[in-house]
Amino acid sequence: MATKKSNSPSYAEWAGAIAAGALFLGLRVAGVLRDLELEDHDSIGLLDRARLFRSMDLRGLADMEASALPLYSLLTAVFSFVTGEFELAGRLVSLLASSAAAAAAFLLAARYAGWWAGVASVSILAVNPYLIRFSYSVVTEPLYAAIYAWTLYLFVRHVQKPSLRGAALLGILGGLAFSARFESILLYALLPVLLAVFTISRGSVQRKRELAVPIVVYLSTLALLMVPQVWRVSEKMNAFGLNGRTVFQAILRNPLGETYHEKLRGLHFDPATTNLDYLQTHPEALKSLAADHSPAAT
Repeated sequence: MATKKSNSPSYAEWAGAIAAGALFLGLRVAGVLRDLELEDHDSIGLLDRARLFRSMDLRGLADMEASALPLYSLLTAVFSFVTGEFELAGRLVSLLASSAAAAAAFLLAARYAGWWAGVASVSILAVNPYLIRFSYSVVTEPLYAAIYAWTLYLFVRHVQKPSLRGAALLGILGGLAFSARFESILLYALLPVLLAVFTISRGSVQRKRELAVPIVVYLSTLALLMVPQVWRVSEKMNAFGLNGRTVFQAILRNPLGETYHEKLRGLHFDPATTNLDYLQTHPEALKSLAADHSPAAT
């Protein structure tokens, strides 16, 4: 009688996964030990905000600029209790986030193409020179990428078997992503449409209520986590705003032959306040600038 093949991974498959994971982490840990310089000016700002979170400097936190996003700096502050210093804590946050993204890639590949496809996906990520350096940089992108990767994994599971818990988890990830990178709003605003289209196309629901209720749960959870950040930004900008980085677009459309930093850090609007800071707190000046350089004005 033929025996039924077990669905459990074999020893060889486990060995391959462990080897791929070790390669992924080993190359990045070696990079953390070797690199002694921060990546860019944003890295300094992220660490400065982490110091505010750790010291619980409420005045300093309240004074954070409208374009500041809290999640990465907050996590860095938490891990600084373990590492003892902020730069290593920031690198650890990025390293753990990158590892989480690799784990999501493994699960997706293994789910749809088999265990060895998962091993191959992690191995490819492990040896990519650009991703190695990026995986432990003091920047927000690794954290953002990890949230996106897990969003994709949970999304494909949810459309196969919709549940309120899955919808709530997607909403939580959306709220975290919004606190990590402003542009995440593009995906998470579109996600209810994607949920409806893929769920219906797969025939995973039989009644409209089975489709509508999880989407309402997702939107409610997402909105609940977004409200504090939107409220803070709107207070700083004296007008409704999702994030202060929207000001960048109005400034950078300025046709004058200036560099990126001259446009953002210049003193065209107020001799005591940089362009970016001034326009983030003066909505009337921002509207005027945006109108002057809109396609209709030209």
